[in-house]
Amino acid sequence: MTPSVKWSLILARSWLENIRIEQNISEVIPERKASGWLASLTGTSASAENSAPSESFQTYQFRGRNETRQLAGLLHFAKKLKWPHLDELNAKVSSNDIYISDSIQNTPSTGTPMSASTQKTSYFMSQRPIPRRGLSRSTQRMSALINSSGWLSNSYISGLMLPGEGLSHFLISTLLENDDAAVEKLGDEANLYGGFVFGQRSFWSTACIIGRVLAAGRNSSECMGWISSDVKPRGISGEAWLTNEAIDATTEIPRILQKADVERDGSVIGGADPLSILPGDFVAVYDPPTLHPPSITFESLDLFAVDSDETTPTEEEPTPQTEITTVPSIKTYSAMMRFLLSLDGDDKKEINVALTHDVHFVTAHPCVKSHSIEVLKSPTSPLFQQNGDESGQIPNPNMGHPLHKAFTYAIIPLHHILTSPASKSLSSLLVSPPRSPVEGGYSATIQASTHTTTSNIPKVLVIDCASTMLPPSPLDETDVDLNVDAEGEIGIVERKKEFGSDAEMLVRALCAERGWNALISRRRRSCLACAIREAGAIGWGVVIRV
Repeated sequence: MTPSVKWSLILARSWLENIRIEQNISEVIPERKASGWLASLTGTSASAENSAPSESFQTYQFRGRNETRQLAGLLHFAKKLKWPHLDELNAKVSSNDIYISDSIQNTPSTGTPMSASTQKTSYFMSQRPIPRRGLSRSTQRMSALINSSGWLSNSYISGLMLPGEGLSHFLISTLLENDDAAVEKLGDEANLYGGFVFGQRSFWSTACIIGRVLAAGRNSSECMGWISSDVKPRGISGEAWLTNEAIDATTEIPRILQKADVERDGSVIGGADPLSILPGDFVAVYDPPTLHPPSITFESLDLFAVDSDETTPTEEEPTPQTEITTVPSIKTYSAMMRFLLSLDGDDKKEINVALTHDVHFVTAHPCVKSHSIEVLKSPTSPLFQQNGDESGQIPNPNMGHPLHKAFTYAIIPLHHILTSPASKSLSSLLVSPPRSPVEGGYSATIQASTHTTTSNIPKVLVIDCASTMLPPSPLDETDVDLNVDAEGEIGIVERKKEFGSDAEMLVRALCAERGWNALISRRRRSCLACAIREAGAIGWGVVIRV
């Protein structure tokens, strides 16, 4: 079965599941024709009109079967993104003011999403754009015309869509098309792989590196390929769409196609012979406590317009129905983030990080701790190299799974890496780690594997972003506080846990500046050993430990 046949079957199934046809029968009285003067004298004209039968014709309309479901999804999408005009949108849905338009003027004459190609840059364009060498896909132009009750809204409300990332484009387009203020302020053209500023928030596609970095903020939210943040960038005037310039950091051959390497580098034994495995081949890995927690504060996101020849002009291709028209271009910007860093109570130091590379972040898969761990004393284990510990106790009860000696790593705190120049490569950073900016903190906070290995799995850099001591171990989703009322009674108050931090935003921006794809491993969700193994499987050399 060819891909064309498969997609045709998927489209047919989507049609049957989401579209219903309504038949209406209407009667039309024939138009009265002017009669001559002779017929009026003889009276034959009136009798002919009375005997003429009325004509009936049938009309067919296409309606969506699941319009209520689609509108509920649109409201959920708007709530998750904290849309500025959520109340107006809710009222519009409640009064049935969002529906499939019958006007044929809202139907594009140059094709529908994915009609020309399945590449990212061709969803809403009649012609595939010419890519610019070295730039990321978020920089490549992908435009859509936003009109009130346009064809994008009709496609989403009807549910007649092909599976894939096009759903996120239809969602944000439907949200914009049904907000008159958004269309008035942002214009009728959108870059669905960039971002825009509207109201008191900024909205970014997950295809844009700015959105991936801001997603780590405290007041950020993500839903269906779009990120909402309370950070408004500086350097643009008013509310507008924008495109970010970044260098593509993807490899030529996707890792998922290298199945043998993924299986070997991601296995528990690191591709070694199972018959030669010994208990002493595994080492214990744990999260070291941060002795000098830094204070990191996010200051601003600054945008700088690039040269005029790097902007993204949008000249529509002429069609038989239209003439050549030039739409105002959406400007392209380079991005830089500013942070304030304070170490051990010293004065705050400003750190500027440029988002120059279009890197990616993947969340590590969760794991479950082992019920029992039998520890063997070994000189290669970092657990027993401190103070000559000879007890049988496990030094760190939060230790996760053991790690095979085929995997090597180095755990370096974030503020150590900030002291190294941005031009320093990852391999050189692992060979000669930077020294701590705090006196006496080098040997206590740097942890690296000391065993030798014959494996070809690259060494992994683990960036420690902990700003405090090790967190407690429970895996609950809420924090419990004790509330003492006026009568002295103690009650338990559960508050929802807040995610995101300025430290994680800084380390993501640092990876974007240096071109490092990174695996994000969260404490109490996955152990460090499993994160190192997963980084080896996907072929990335950086793990962000938060």
